Amino acid sequence: MRKISTKFHLPEYAAGLLTSLFLNTGFAQTTPAPSEQAPLARVEVAGRADVDERPYERFVKAMDFFDAESPKLAPQSKLRFRLVTKHRSARVDELKLAVTGPTVHIPLELMPQNFFTIERNARALHEDATVRSNRKNGTFDWSVDVRTPGLPRNTRRLGDLRLQCRIELLAAKLGQHVFSPLYFVQTAAGADPCALRNTSMLLIGDEPIFAVTLVQGARRQVLPAASLYGGSLPSWTKAITGDWLGRDHLFEVPLWDASWPDDTLVELEPMRTVQANATEAEPPPASELLQSVTRESLARWVIEGRTSGKDVEGVFGHPEVIQFSHGDASWVFRTETGSGKIISAVPVLGILLKPERKLKELHLIIGPGGIVKQYQLEEMVLRF
Repeated sequence: MRKISTKFHLPEYAAGLLTSLFLNTGFAQTTPAPSEQAPLARVEVAGRADVDERPYERFVKAMDFFDAESPKLAPQSKLRFRLVTKHRSARVDELKLAVTGPTVHIPLELMPQNFFTIERNARALHEDATVRSNRKNGTFDWSVDVRTPGLPRNTRRLGDLRLQCRIELLAAKLGQHVFSPLYFVQTAAGADPCALRNTSMLLIGDEPIFAVTLVQGARRQVLPAASLYGGSLPSWTKAITGDWLGRDHLFEVPLWDASWPDDTLVELEPMRTVQANATEAEPPPASELLQSVTRESLARWVIEGRTSGKDVEGVFGHPEVIQFSHGDASWVFRTETGSGKIISAVPVLGILLKPERKLKELHLIIGPGGIVKQYQLEEMVLRF
């Protein structure tokens, strides 16, 4: 009898599962969408079992919901859908997609980055057709994308993201989601799920992200590092998964915060590639409290492309670390003051009240060689 050996890689399996469970919506494209004149490859899908697919009806519900609510939340936006691979080993070459039913077969045109749109078809709806790929079940995250054309690179609009959230949770339901009992109590009472402070929607940027800033006129707010890389996920999930595909692209924004109007811009500052820097720097202090540090004092001894992460750790102690598979790591040093720190630590109470919190954070990207590639020091007053 031939011996069969099966290897089970828990981190990769768990990462794929959790990406499916928590990465609800908001996949952004990395290249501009093609114009109407740009050539697009037509594809066809042969019938097969165990394929990755979603009911066609869900896409129709998404389009109906978009038509009803976009005039208010995102009047200039466009609705698309997207497939994003959940596993590093997944193949996307020769990917094919079609609306498929007993007598219906409508090939779909795939844009760059696997975006696509769908037309309404009465027969497909009547036949309970599916939107089917030629890949095995579980290969992709299927997502909604709402985007206003003409925005600067790495910039999203808050109203677009709010509508995107509502389409996914109230209409399309293309992803798999995990919610707390509190969520079901609130939504059963008629609450808008995307306006709940305890709803976390993970979004994904066009490229690896270093910082997220909300901008509305002269008002600017840098979001805390916990808004990046799935920082809101429970600690046990992050402990077993480590890095996963696309984690350095993840971000969250306070969709529920009505003080930020729908035309607020969400600026995503990308991670940079930094060359070795020969600029002379002062020796680091023996030790220093983060609370007393200023940007000016920090700039005297922290030089991007030169300063060692060990020097920073020697001054401020041990950071919160997220290690990415490509070699870079996110380091965060944080101090928090005020009563909000205590209230936020109380289960349920902190979620419901979201008290004012005063944070000071030093966020760094440390390269594979242990050198600081990028950093920022921010003080912020938050209610999330």
